[in-house]
Amino acid sequence: MKIITVTEFARLTTEAVDAPRLDRASLPVEDFQALCRLNEGRQAGEAPLVRMQSRTTLCLCNYVGLLQTSRGTCIEILPKTADGVESVEQQRGLLLKMLRAVYRLPCRESGPAELRTAPGSLREWLIRHFLEELHDLLRKGLCFHYNRTAEERPFLRGRLDVGKHIVQPPQRRHLLPIRHHVFSVDSPEHRLLRSALDRCVSVTQDVENSRRAMPLRAAFAEVRPSRCVPDDFRQWRTSRLTAHYQRIRPWCELILGEEMPLALAGQRHGISMLFPMETLFERYVGACLRRQLASDARLYEQDRGHWLCTWAERPFFALRPDIRIQRGGKVWLLDGKWKKLSGNMGTHFGISRQDVYQLFAYGQACLRGKGDLALVYPQHAAFPALHAPFCFSDTLRLWILAFDLHNGKLLLPPDCPLGEAFGVQ
Repeated sequence: MKIITVTEFARLTTEAVDAPRLDRASLPVEDFQALCRLNEGRQAGEAPLVRMQSRTTLCLCNYVGLLQTSRGTCIEILPKTADGVESVEQQRGLLLKMLRAVYRLPCRESGPAELRTAPGSLREWLIRHFLEELHDLLRKGLCFHYNRTAEERPFLRGRLDVGKHIVQPPQRRHLLPIRHHVFSVDSPEHRLLRSALDRCVSVTQDVENSRRAMPLRAAFAEVRPSRCVPDDFRQWRTSRLTAHYQRIRPWCELILGEEMPLALAGQRHGISMLFPMETLFERYVGACLRRQLASDARLYEQDRGHWLCTWAERPFFALRPDIRIQRGGKVWLLDGKWKKLSGNMGTHFGISRQDVYQLFAYGQACLRGKGDLALVYPQHAAFPALHAPFCFSDTLRLWILAFDLHNGKLLLPPDCPLGEAFGVQ
């Protein structure tokens, strides 16, 4: 299995590349055509996975994660950080840290030791943690359930279905239609775990992961794989008896593709998990800030209930700020942007006009024209020193804030009132 490691917006070409880099790599013609078909098969309104630059070159869009083609080639897409000087291990470590924070993945270890620095370790890291959680689940014990069964038998067991028995044809009178319950290990949770385990075994190239999976396959030999993954996830039980199953669910969702973008729906080859980088950054900022707030402050993500305007007393054009922080009677609105700012004042420091318009609409509709808003960008070495806010009016201000990706902290200017939400006076 061929493994290619690149960053978002990298170029994939069928031409020979002398020295593969993170922003450019060579791809076999068959995989190139498979990506083109995958991109053309997306539904209307869905974001593209790649963009065609020429007949031999594709440009990846803003997705990060893993993508495995039908031929088995694994493409590992890492974040393109603002500085662009980090090593592959640092970029991969940053992606794993963001995934752990956003999806609340229960990891038993952290730091450099948990990364296998060989290419493709993102996939092996995911498989390894899933197998560890599955082994821990087996150690605690699987939950058996009573499943209702309807069948025909030459003996009576459970309850006789009298209606069906009356209309039974003569040649089948010796069979009794019965309904009964079977105490079985077959359940939606176990079917999903079996499907995830089968997928891990089929794609792993790590000897240690293969060794760990063998006894687990024997334990799930009597469980049939899931036939409809979304339905089984909806039937996942959250009772007291299955509380210890909750730790493994996020791993199972990632492996079975429940977190894949809409552009890849139905195209599940091996383990493919792609995340829009803008959305991942926004949720990562929210997850980090939630842990740093003052005890009496509250954080809400994708806050609903606000509209840009009304027509005939009906609301139109919903407004959903990425983050709303409330402490007491004060409210702050934040919006995360996965973009690189510059120190050039002539280009407005790289701040998009549309982003400023968007925050102005939030300020008028959500804050009634009075308060503080913020645009949050990833921190980098050349981040402009914007310590003063942009003023929409005397009562409405917009702050430009940097977010430290590796430490998970928001860098606040000395006079920024948002510090009150974190207990900073």
